[in-house]
Amino acid sequence: MDLREIHSDPKESLDKLKEIIDFSKPTLILSECVFCYLESHETDSIIKFFNSNFQDCTIINYDPIGGESTDEYGSIMVNNLSNRGIEMPSLIKYGTIEKQYNRLKELISSPTGGDSTGNKTGVKIKLSDLKFINQNWFPDSEMSRVSRLEFLDELEEINLINKHYLICVYQFGNCFNLFNDLKFQLEN
Repeated sequence: MDLREIHSDPKESLDKLKEIIDFSKPTLILSECVFCYLESHETDSIIKFFNSNFQDCTIINYDPIGGESTDEYGSIMVNNLSNRGIEMPSLIKYGTIEKQYNRLKELISSPTGGDSTGNKTGVKIKLSDLKFINQNWFPDSEMSRVSRLEFLDELEEINLINKHYLICVYQFGNCFNLFNDLKFQLEN
């Protein structure tokens, strides 16, 4: 099933998915550079759909971000993709970690049930760019070992690139507490 269909007909999509998925079971969804290629309203519909239908679900999403309009690296990335005929609708629209965080916070609010703020109970949002992850998730000894394997003379360039890729973790319910011991740049 094409998940973009969720936007046009959520009821039919739910019926199709119920044939192959038990929405009451804890579910882990991995997305690597998928949402960035979809129109924003399609991605929003998919996230809302998962939030509404899964009791316990963790989505781990890896996507690029374009930065602010003044971000030189982001502008070059967008131009290079455009020259190849590649469109990533969310690249600039949600081009910063803060914009992505606010988007997710808004998407997973629930008008029914949840806590006093209207949010679904047990919802967690955690985001970090790869630069932050490299600097905070791995011991210095491991980073030193890796740097000896692969001589990195352009550490500034790698950090610049890594600032433009995010890991987003959003959890509905209490399953897969995979990241409880890790520090994130933004989390609720």
